[in-house]
Amino acid sequence: MKKIIAFLLTATIGYSIYHDITNGTLEVHSTNKTLQDNTEIETSPFIAIAVQPGDTVLSVVEQLQQAPLSASISQVTNDFMQLNKGTRPEDIQVGKTYNFPVYLNEED
Repeated sequence: MKKIIAFLLTATIGYSIYHDITNGTLEVHSTNKTLQDNTEIETSPFIAIAVQPGDTVLSVVEQLQQAPLSASISQVTNDFMQLNKGTRPEDIQVGKTYNFPVYLNEED
């Protein structure tokens, strides 16, 4: 009986961690505006920043944001890769300059 309970507890914790890593716990807000004819225009600007020791893509984007991050982790990753010709976030190098997406708040 103890083994079954331990297995179920481990499975629940494992699923929770997987869900948190893949989907995040942040609310997802679109940075695209939709026109009346359903075409989207990109509204999120970017800023070029030289990477410092200890920086990650997410930490830099969070520093640029004045309020809680309004984009999901997967959206930040995809936007970063688009702005930097396919450079993956885990491949950034200290001292090099990269374009980081800036997400506008609903009020901006």
